[in-house]
Amino acid sequence: MFDITIWAPGVHLGTGGSGDLDAVAVAVHDWNSGRSVGEMSGAWPFIEFDRLAEAHLEGHAVATAWKLMRERDPGVRLADPELTEAAYAEPRLRQLFPFPSHGWLHFSRATRDPFTNDLPMIGPLEHGWRVYAPDASTLGDVRTAAEAAALAAAHLPDGCGPAFEGRLPQE
Repeated sequence: MFDITIWAPGVHLGTGGSGDLDAVAVAVHDWNSGRSVGEMSGAWPFIEFDRLAEAHLEGHAVATAWKLMRERDPGVRLADPELTEAAYAEPRLRQLFPFPSHGWLHFSRATRDPFTNDLPMIGPLEHGWRVYAPDASTLGDVRTAAEAAALAAAHLPDGCGPAFEGRLPQE
């Protein structure tokens, strides 16, 4: 089995494998020749592309990430549905790149790794939510997802957003 992994700077686009080395070599050549994700998916079914791959390359990763999370797409990491909707309802959070991890909902000012780790994040409690500062200190415990989203939005830095499509330029 010959494995293939396709990356763009800071974002995993797809992975797969084939026992046919010639097919893998031609697929790599096709990718390096500028074929689109859609063209590659049709031509090389042994490569599974990330649901966000095309959105990252076309510059609409934020909107697509929110759309896939809200639709509960099984191909993306998902956050609690109530929290997803509450965060999406907050205009300041909706313009950031959402990424759920280990039950928490994180936000980034950039759509590609390395994600910014300078924004509030929201984690579950047994009966509510905890909003954390970037240093993981507690900003507050609340009962509803809407309260958590509002608290996170209230603690965003001035001028935060919209998220930069790609990696943040060196500051």
